[in-house]
This record gives sequence, structure tokens and C-alpha cells, in this order.
Amino acid sequence: VFFIIVSVTGVMVTVVFAKSSGNEGTFFGILLMLISVLGGSINNVLSRKYSTYFSSVEITYTMLCLGAVIFTCISLIQGIFDRQVLEAYLIPFRSG
Repeated sequence: VFFIIVSVTGVMVTVVFAKSSGNEGTFFGILLMLISVLGGSINNVLSRKYSTYFSSVEITYTMLCLGAVIFTCISLIQGIFDRQVLEAYLIPFRSG
């Protein structure tokens, strides 16, 4: 809990100093930064908790599979909005 508070405070300090230097961020950017900090903190807490039940290889494998599924879904959704589902999905396979 302490380190989550420190991380969120760090984001707030970054935002305050950015505004004082004239570089104002957007609300969406600040929100994404906060979500990133909270996600990283939750990841650290949960990985420490579940490391007693699962090996590091199992945790890494699960994270990689979830990442592949989530980013594939994001790519397909983006392709649907751009009306180029197959084109957007196959772009990475064209480059060696």
C-alpha cells in the first residue's frame, strides 16, 4: 500500500511540475499514467502473492498468453473500426 501511494504521488508530482513548466498534459494522458502506475503496483503485489503457488515459468507463460489474446483482440477491434480487419491483422506477418 505504501509503494502504491508513493507511485501515485510521483505521478501527481510529475503532473504538477509539467504544468509549472508550461507543458500541460491532457486529461487522458494523465489518466493513462495513473492506470499504468496502479497496474504495475497490482502486478507486483499479485505476482508476489502467487509466486508461492506457481513457478515463475508458469506465471510468465500465463502473462504472455494473456498479452497475446488481449493485443490480438485490440488489433481486431481496431481493424473493424478501420474497416480493414484482415489487412490490419496480417501486416506484421509480411515482414521477416
